[in-house]
Amino acid sequence: MRPIGSEMKQRIVIVFKKEVSQEEIHRFDENILRKKVTQPNGVLLAFADGICNFSYPQISPEVTIVDVPFCANATEEQKQEIRDEVMSSQIIDTALEDVSPGEVRKLK
Repeated sequence: MRPIGSEMKQRIVIVFKKEVSQEEIHRFDENILRKKVTQPNGVLLAFADGICNFSYPQISPEVTIVDVPFCANATEEQKQEIRDEVMSSQIIDTALEDVSPGEVRKLK
């Protein structure tokens, strides 16, 4: 079985700026955390290379975060590409590596 969620050790927990809209977060989700895969009957959104899943845990009403665990078989190049994309985004307040979403609550 493949580990899921909090069982995965290597991850990025992304904290969005408070003023960011849900539409901006949706675009970030589609363009950075996912990739478009052309199919015979259209386009499929799949996880970006190196990402096996992600979630938006609710840690507080005023902060939106996304928990992005890397796949166990993710290459360092795949991880670095995701890191670079995250850090270049103008809507990110903070990005933390290898912490659980619960630890973000303690930092805020």
